Amino acid sequence: MQVNWCELTSTTENGRVLYRNAFATSHAVRADNVAEVVAAGRARWKIENENNNVLKTKGYHFEHNYGGSMPFPVEIDFSTN
Repeated sequence: MQVNWCELTSTTENGRVLYRNAFATSHAVRADNVAEVVAAGRARWKIENENNNVLKTKGYHFEHNYGGSMPFPVEIDFSTN
């Protein structure tokens, strides 16, 4: 599988970084579609972030699991919560 990526950095006029993120995709990234790839990546990140915030703050007591040596740590953590 070929993986392509692009990076978005937004700065102020004096160069202070306001936003920086990178997006990986299996789609070809070209000058004519990079804005769509970034928009899709930001939308997906927003959805995942909102979902995780609900799981963490609305009584589900769900915290991020960084993995360790377990093959499916997030699924196990969620099912035992």
